[in-house]
Amino acid sequence: MTPSPLVLNALVVGAALFALGLVGILARRNLIVMFLSAELMLQGIAVSLVAWSRHHGDWGGHVLVILVLTVAACEAAVALVLVLRAFARTGRLDSAAWQSLREANLP
Repeated sequence: MTPSPLVLNALVVGAALFALGLVGILARRNLIVMFLSAELMLQGIAVSLVAWSRHHGDWGGHVLVILVLTVAACEAAVALVLVLRAFARTGRLDSAAWQSLREANLP
């Protein structure tokens, strides 16, 4: 069974979103941009899951997307708290600010 052009286009868009998110995480040092890039990667996965679910004619991918969106919302809330704490302690949003948040006796 050959995937329809709609499914193929959705998979390409999902892969592009995931790739852009991966580049954003690897290339940027700003914590907010890094967490937004992680959200972009999760949305790329969600688009791909919906496309495969549509191709196979079941609802499993849609249920997984709801789970991914729930995890992404929780991750965004936790990330916002961590970013605000890092900014309050260091006064900057650079990813090197995480070094000052760790315990002193760890390497």
